[in-house]
Amino acid sequence: MKNRGFTLAEVLITLGIISIVAALTLPSLITSYQKQVTVNKVKKFYTNFSQAIKLSELDNGEFKYWDVKNSDDLYDNYLASYLKVVQVQRNVHVYGNFTGGIKLIFTDGTQAICSNITNLEGYGNDQFIFPCIFYTRGVAHWNASANSNTYRYKGPREIFWFLINEDGRLLPPHMGRTREENIESCKTMSNTSNGFTDCGTLLYKDGWEIRDDYPW
Repeated sequence: MKNRGFTLAEVLITLGIISIVAALTLPSLITSYQKQVTVNKVKKFYTNFSQAIKLSELDNGEFKYWDVKNSDDLYDNYLASYLKVVQVQRNVHVYGNFTGGIKLIFTDGTQAICSNITNLEGYGNDQFIFPCIFYTRGVAHWNASANSNTYRYKGPREIFWFLINEDGRLLPPHMGRTREENIESCKTMSNTSNGFTDCGTLLYKDGWEIRDDYPW
């Protein structure tokens, strides 16, 4: 009896087919994975921060009665015990007019800046108290990427805006806009718009899911 096996040509052809299939499917799988990681980070921040406010209210009374004059007061006196933060930086400035904030660096490497500014207008949420920007890969990383020619494609993956209103609710901006308007704002970067303000709004409206028309 003779033992039959594959010829070298057959093996090479098989490997070639496998390589082609992998080349076609791998980018899609990587993108899908990156999207899911991003969504999970944003949802985790939103959930943990919102929960921290609610837990603090149980111990310190309703948010609207808190003695908060700036973001340092907000964190030091009311949220520090309820958030897993590994480092805090003070008097942080970003975007030029988004100044005097507090930067929170979380255990998973993500970061958030909550600003002292309370007079920003046009963000679509009435009577908000503090704007908070969440960075999936850190502030320094985004600032570096913003100086490159590819920054327009990184913002919707790395930076998400939220606002704390006078009732202590953490909400994304421009909830009153149509979804199409949210998409346009999410993919727009300019010196006047501060960039990517509605990306978190899209995720929030879409049930923490990155849909096909998200400006990834």
